[in-house]
Amino acid sequence: MTASSLFVHSTSVYFITSFVLSLLYFVRPNYVTKPLPIIALSGLISWNRSRTTGGAKRVVGTSSTASLYDFYISIGLMLSSCGDVMLELDDNNKDYFIAGLAAFLLAHLSYICAFTSEAAQYTNMLAFIIIIGIYYAIMMSFLLPSVESDLVLPIIVYGLVISTMLLFGTARYISTSHTYTHESKLSSLVGSIIFLLSDTILALDKFAFRITSAKTIIMLTYYIGQTFIAISTCKNYLEEVKK
Repeated sequence: MTASSLFVHSTSVYFITSFVLSLLYFVRPNYVTKPLPIIALSGLISWNRSRTTGGAKRVVGTSSTASLYDFYISIGLMLSSCGDVMLELDDNNKDYFIAGLAAFLLAHLSYICAFTSEAAQYTNMLAFIIIIGIYYAIMMSFLLPSVESDLVLPIIVYGLVISTMLLFGTARYISTSHTYTHESKLSSLVGSIIFLLSDTILALDKFAFRITSAKTIIMLTYYIGQTFIAISTCKNYLEEVKK
């Protein structure tokens, strides 16, 4: 089996698993069903790695880096599942909301560690820094006037961290690194963008103005974004798999 066919197979397993388990949440939404797709994705990373290490031919010098990348993505997913539980229990309880926000903040920091786990040269980043900076400024201008005073700092910090996560996801994609494959870099970038979109809709709906079908859109984009981020581990270090 070639690395490309293995990637397609693994990607299919990730998407099918995420889709089936996410349906459980849409059918019966609660704090048990909500994190199931995310926990499963974390488990699939370990499964995929264990089944490829035996027959895989690795690019020289990248094994430890790939392992580190997988580790940080898995940790980010598990932290996200904790955030899922907290936000599902929220129901206008500020303590649960802050706890969920903290869990997702740590998840984004873990993703940042993954995206920067290999030293690489980043060029032409100024335009992306400006674009993401403008996004952050616009979001804060919408949110902060409506946020309670004790939530201002958490919202500012969280917005900065998730924006930074997208910045490094972009940097990873355009980097000159030869360790990670194009599929891996593209998956992490797409996942970062969709995750940011999910959080943007959530924040605007909660603090700025109501959005039609917000809950459905938020959860769809959230699960899709996390699935793409998980998929970025599928072919991040393999050159080929022995037949």
